[in-house]
Amino acid sequence: MKPLKLVLYTKPDCALCEPFKKAVYAVCMSFRWKNKITFSEINIESDPVYSERFGEKIPCLTINDKLCAKYKIEKKELQRKLKEAF
Repeated sequence: MKPLKLVLYTKPDCALCEPFKKAVYAVCMSFRWKNKITFSEINIESDPVYSERFGEKIPCLTINDKLCAKYKIEKKELQRKLKEAF
């Protein structure tokens, strides 16, 4: 089975990003998902394409290039979405 690809889009000084990141990191680092996902975080300010695409619509998370969540996510909700993606 191919691992799920998770990408977290954020930027510095984003008030919503820190709690969102904590939830995502907690789930991604859990033993249950450790070998089943690949994870990366992208600072949208690092590339004008990302800045234009996301603007103020962050934080957001994609699973296999599909938008999964934006602004807020709880650990249980993310775990449910990962199960559904498999």
